[in-house]
Amino acid sequence: MSRYLYSLLFTFLIYAILILSTVYLFSATEKPIKQSDNVVKISLITPPSPKPAPIILPPDPEPEVVPEPIIEPKPIIKKPKPRPKKKKVVKPKPQPIIPEEIMVEEIVSEPVVVAPKPQFVSTPDLENLKENFLGSVRATIVANKKYPKRAVRQNIEGRVKALFDISQNGSVSNIRVSGARNILKKAVKKSILKSFPMVVPIDLKKELPIKDVSIIIDFILK
Repeated sequence: MSRYLYSLLFTFLIYAILILSTVYLFSATEKPIKQSDNVVKISLITPPSPKPAPIILPPDPEPEVVPEPIIEPKPIIKKPKPRPKKKKVVKPKPQPIIPEEIMVEEIVSEPVVVAPKPQFVSTPDLENLKENFLGSVRATIVANKKYPKRAVRQNIEGRVKALFDISQNGSVSNIRVSGARNILKKAVKKSILKSFPMVVPIDLKKELPIKDVSIIIDFILK
């Protein structure tokens, strides 16, 4: 029993010594190091830079006053008025006085133009002239006749009768066709229109207009 008590006391002392040493060391490290009062503080002061000397500028020169040019008025030159031109007066030349006897002779000596007497055409001659004119009209229409190609292909034949009027200026009007198929009637109408206007004889113009001039045109395939 005593042995255990001695060992316990010994261990207690060791632990106490260790605790005290650690406390001492800890307190020693926390004490601040006092600075000595004899500390010399050195501060580096830079000397002030010298101020630059002020630049004195010369005063601006005063602007020169340029006098305004004096404009002299131009003298007004009056143009002389043109003198009116004198009109030359042409005096009529005195005509020689012709005696009355000489003037009468000159008037009588001029040729006298006698108008020709109108020639009258007798009635039989007018009828012959009219028949000849109408015959030439019919011949011209027949010469201008064209057989339609479609009528040729379809073997269409027929006879067309046409009536028309001839006016005073030689043109045609009031065309009437009858008889065959429409395609042949249109062909006759075209041939009549193509044949006019006609030149009418002077002696026959009094007989115009000639109405109901007839013509018969046949369309026959060979």
